[in-house]
Formats: sequence, structure tokens, C-alpha cells
Amino acid sequence: MKQLTVVRLGIVLLLVCGFVIPLALAVPVISQNKDYLDQDSPDTIIALKNHVAFVGDDQRLRMNYAISYIDNISKGAGTLRMKWIEHDYLVAVSSIPLMYTSDEITESREEMQRQSILFTDETKNQIILFNGSLTDMRESTRVSIESGNDSFDTISQTLWLSRNTARLTVFINDSEIRTTLLKQLGRKGVNTTAGWEISNQIDAKRSDIIDAIKTGKKGSIQIVNAEIKQLNQQFRNQIETYDSNLQIQVKTAEMLSLR
Repeated sequence: MKQLTVVRLGIVLLLVCGFVIPLALAVPVISQNKDYLDQDSPDTIIALKNHVAFVGDDQRLRMNYAISYIDNISKGAGTLRMKWIEHDYLVAVSSIPLMYTSDEITESREEMQRQSILFTDETKNQIILFNGSLTDMRESTRVSIESGNDSFDTISQTLWLSRNTARLTVFINDSEIRTTLLKQLGRKGVNTTAGWEISNQIDAKRSDIIDAIKTGKKGSIQIVNAEIKQLNQQFRNQIETYDSNLQIQVKTAEMLSLR
């Protein structure tokens, strides 16, 4: 266990220091010469899935530690978009076990890379906004890893992102996050009816994900993901509207108190 922690510490610190590992470099390149290698053979696909699951989980760790650091320096005000980007990243990597060709996997790897870059940019923006420090974030990451502070540590060791149920796990986790967020806004006096309606529509897609897992039909998870992505964007737009209205209310109250 101690040796595993040291290995993960080295990998995640490398990710934090470099911010992004291009997925094209992190995953083995498949030869396009089919006489040399059948790129869609079961052995090749399994190897790709396992490797991407390992890379994806370490990238998830990097994101979690960055979110934890920004959450601390911003007192919870700077991490919402980071969490959304992390979710989109995990959607891409957790869908790969339900894919059956190298072309499908390559497309998801490219999405993983795109989300990683978005996360990097957003992290840098929040560090600047809240007067943070890359050096402090790296030190915070080092301490967290050495203390074994990772809620997903057990499933990480078993390559949970390589399981067919990984996409469902990510979906359930996102549902819990949405519920918590809406309840927090409700306690602030926000009328969250519209947000709950969209969230319930997203939750209704759970059965479609389960069907994609059970049937193993090619392309089914991509269809479900596209539908959920559209609803997610509607939900996020609604949350941003709530936040904007809250900020206006706070500024208005401050102005009235100065009179």
C-alpha cells in the first residue's frame, strides 16, 4: 500500500506540475497498418480501455486536488465550473468501457484531452482571481496524497473506470451534486423550481444508461450522452442565472444599507 501511494504521488504531482498530459501521448498509439496489428482486436481494445482507465483516474485525482485547493482559498466560491468540467471529463472516460472500436475510443480520448485543457485554464483563472499560488497548490496536493485523502481510493486501485458500470457511477454522483446544489440555493431563498425540473429530466436518463450497459449496442452510450449533455447545459445555464440574481440581490442590499 505504501509503495502504491508513493507511485501515485509521483504521477499526480507530475500531472499537477504539468497541469495536462496530452492524451495522445498518454495512451499507446495504434498502428494504422492492419497487417501489422488489428486495431479493433479484443486484446487491443482491452489494453486500450485499461490504460485509459488508469490515466483517467490519475487525471481525476489531479482535478480533485486542484478543486480542493481552490475551494479552500475561495471559500467555496470558485469551484463550480471546475466541477462541471471534471464531470464532463469523467463522462468521456467512463463511457469508454461501453465502446468497441479504436475509433470510438480515440474520439473519447480527444474529448478527455479537451476537457483537461479547459480544466487547466479554469484552474489558472481561479488561482489568479483568489490570489492563490501554483507552489501552494502543489504542496497541498503532496500533503493530501501522503495522508491518503482520497474518497475514491479503494475503487481507484481496482481500475473502476474500466468497468462497464463506470458511466452509471459518474451519473449517480452527478445527480447527488445537482441535488445538493439545488438544496443550497433553496436555503438561500431561491425559487429552484425550474432547476429541479431540468434535474429530474436528467435523472430520468438513468434507465437509458442502464440499457446501454445491458445491451452493449454499439453507439448507444454516445446517443444517451448527447441527450444528457444538452440537458446538463440547460441546468448549468439555470444555475448561472440563479447565481447572477443572487449577486444582484446582495449588491442591492449593500447599496440600500449605505443610504
